[in-house]
Amino acid sequence: MEDIIVFGHGRYYISKENTIKQVYNVVAFLDNAVKIDEESYDNGVPILNPEHIKTIPSIPILIMSVNFFQMAVQLFE
Repeated sequence: MEDIIVFGHGRYYISKENTIKQVYNVVAFLDNAVKIDEESYDNGVPILNPEHIKTIPSIPILIMSVNFFQMAVQLFE
């Protein structure tokens, strides 16, 4: 299974969670609701503020939100 980071940890992700986990190994979540210095986990998988993307190795990111364009812009910035 390919390692991925999931950006978005809300309703849309939850509705697709089982399918995603059958295809991918989720190694981290990005979520704007998490403060930069906060530690949070979902079943042992870290949930990070998107600012942490600079410190994470190059891993594909799956955007799981209807606001995908805004999230993509945030990642590029």
